[in-house]
Amino acid sequence: MNQSNTNPPHIIMLPDQWPRSRVYYFCPDCWDVFGVPKAKPADCPQCGRKRLKDIFTEIAQRLEKSWSFFEATRIGEGSWLFANEPGGEVHHMDQGAYTFPNYPLAYYAELRALGFMPPWLDANDPSMRKKEGAIIERWIEELKDFGMDPEADWIVRNRIFMNEEEFPRPRSDEAFVKSLSPGGVEPDLTTRESTLAYFNSLPWRNNPYSACGRIGHALDLHMARQHQASKESFDASYHYVKELVDGKYQAGKGYWGGSEADFINRTSGNMKILCTYARFDWPIPEPKRIIDYHLSGATKKAGFEGSGCSAFNQMHPLCCIFGQYPELRKYRGDEIDRYSAKTFMTFLSNWSDKTNFYGETWLGKHNHGVVTFMTELLLDLPISRVSTIYNWRENPIITRNEDGTITRNQVIYQKRGFRFYG
Repeated sequence: MNQSNTNPPHIIMLPDQWPRSRVYYFCPDCWDVFGVPKAKPADCPQCGRKRLKDIFTEIAQRLEKSWSFFEATRIGEGSWLFANEPGGEVHHMDQGAYTFPNYPLAYYAELRALGFMPPWLDANDPSMRKKEGAIIERWIEELKDFGMDPEADWIVRNRIFMNEEEFPRPRSDEAFVKSLSPGGVEPDLTTRESTLAYFNSLPWRNNPYSACGRIGHALDLHMARQHQASKESFDASYHYVKELVDGKYQAGKGYWGGSEADFINRTSGNMKILCTYARFDWPIPEPKRIIDYHLSGATKKAGFEGSGCSAFNQMHPLCCIFGQYPELRKYRGDEIDRYSAKTFMTFLSNWSDKTNFYGETWLGKHNHGVVTFMTELLLDLPISRVSTIYNWRENPIITRNEDGTITRNQVIYQKRGFRFYG
């Protein structure tokens, strides 16, 4: 790999640069994660193994190999389209609201935001950024051949180029609109009556993950259409949706809807709905109770357990809460750090040494959120806000100083001058 030893990824930092009192290490003999006070040697407190590597160094050693998955799945030399799996032929398939070829692009952006350098770039080349820009432009052109609209596509807009306008072009193709209608009711928010009919058609009781995600997308679609028609985006429907969503919060319980749902579906629903709360800066109800609920499912063995989205869906709302209420970072902070660090074991359980990826197919890209939110919670590096990766093409999230220390930089998640839009 082309990752320079003098320019390691952002997630690697000296122990005394970790923001709190403990550094978390992985012991391969005990196959476990331990928190060690900064001033103490990095030795396993259980078996005594010396000079352990911290969990982010362990993660980096694996992620640095991830670029090989691009080459293993590339459909042709020089092409920026990819098969779903090594040796596969499928490189375009509908995934409901998303189109498959974007997954490699999303993963590329996430790796770059974390400071990983692909082998086809040279950090010491003064033209590196220009060359990378040309690669990405060519990538986007290939995706256009599959009907992708760069201005409407959330990955391109939120991970690569940022939104060019306050409201991006709405995605309104038939497949997308159908994906927002699990109950068969069109996501029409133009009147109070149609808004209520759509809202009530969503599976709030048994599938808040679906309901919370779709009401957020439907509201985005409505507001973008309003903007395109030169009408007020923050109209009566916007305020009515907020009223309805607030009403679905289960006071004292820490989740929205979900009376007949399990823990993973409830916490995943929280992730989806808090995307909307964070996007519009709506006050989050009972943030401490939400934290309590998410911690209630964490385990001593592997922290926030799960596969795919389910593991990082439990961490994402914590980041949303701390973004709005930074003073709550100390609320059960030691437990949050410990469980977040233990989630390295979840990372390992989903990692494939054979493919240097999360499983066998590009769909495994979703697991990458585990690293993103572990980084935010443990290292105070705000890689993302809602679904938007910070603007890594403008500046890195940290600067490494000559004395080995780091400086955390102010970052943006969009084009300068525009309201944040996740």
